[in-house]
Amino acid sequence: MLTHILIVDDTEAIRELTAAFLRNHGYVVSTAASIKECEWYLTQCVFDIIILDIMMPHESGLSFLRRATPKINTPIILLTALGNVDDRICGLESGADDYLEKPFEPKELVLRIKNVLKRHADKHHLNECHFGQFVFYMREGCLYRNNIPVQLTSTEVQLLKILSKKSGNTVYRNEFHIHFPNVTDRSIDVTVARLRKKLEKARSIPEFLQTVRSKGYILRGVLK
Repeated sequence: MLTHILIVDDTEAIRELTAAFLRNHGYVVSTAASIKECEWYLTQCVFDIIILDIMMPHESGLSFLRRATPKINTPIILLTALGNVDDRICGLESGADDYLEKPFEPKELVLRIKNVLKRHADKHHLNECHFGQFVFYMREGCLYRNNIPVQLTSTEVQLLKILSKKSGNTVYRNEFHIHFPNVTDRSIDVTVARLRKKLEKARSIPEFLQTVRSKGYILRGVLK
């Protein structure tokens, strides 16, 4: 499944060059030029990781970090000015997962992204998703109900991976289109309906795979 990164930096050159480099390495990237724009993006998608510049206009990255950390479960890498030790310490104390000094080598950023995502995955045991009588092994794409395999199509596997990774959070329609760029809303709805038949006892009142009206879908009941 593709990793979706949000870059928040008010310097256009850094924002766009970094985004281009990460896209060339297989990541899906969105960019925001301000904290306000960042917060709008967070209402539209659930990101895998945020790259956040500290020195931002109107509201600093540190201020946003303090507000956001209790509300979102997304790892954050801070971009700090060279030699600014106080900002780095304050950022780590406020919940940042790592930091990188400007100017930085893009290859180092990729390594730090991989390391942070691995730590985050290990911390949250993200390969296994348990809900009700089901266990879904995301890496293998295998679903079991009471230890009995449940047959899934490749599209259903990818859909369940997205929902499992974001379990407890709404997965917005536009986020599905990032992973299925040539698929219509109707096709996504049909795939969800097929998957729901395999997960739910009473499809009229789904327990696990629920619709969030006018927004998307959410997987509930996952054991943390």
